[in-house]
Amino acid sequence: MSKEYYKPGDYWLIDDITGQKIRASEAKKQWDGLLTHKGNFSPRHPQDLVRGRLDRQAVPDARPRPVDTYIGPLVTEIAAAATAGTSVLTVETSERMVPGDSVSIMLDNGDTFRATVAAVPDSETLTVTPALPGAVSVGNRVFNNTAVAQPDIG
Repeated sequence: MSKEYYKPGDYWLIDDITGQKIRASEAKKQWDGLLTHKGNFSPRHPQDLVRGRLDRQAVPDARPRPVDTYIGPLVTEIAAAATAGTSVLTVETSERMVPGDSVSIMLDNGDTFRATVAAVPDSETLTVTPALPGAVSVGNRVFNNTAVAQPDIG
């Protein structure tokens, strides 16, 4: 412990950080106004004086993404009723259907029958393989799962 003695003009004060008694000649004032011993002095951090710059994040020519539209399988309907064992179907249109396409046919009992297009003789006829396991009525749907309908952009 240091010997306390009188020094003219060098008064005692309390260190704001440690709470110890120090001489005014050994004190230093920090940037935040605290008086502290010169050994405990902490200069202001240089990053405290950095000023942020404006960061414009707006896109100059914004074009939002368009609304997603479902582009599903081509769909047609049965135009003439057919019985079980039939492989030639009359449909409303066979446009864009080609041999080898995978089709799903709604049967009268509610089941979905998957078949392959064997031939497309004309614009209203499909030949499928294997033959139908059940009957189909007018209006039952035929889904072409291979060909996908193009969007109607007009």
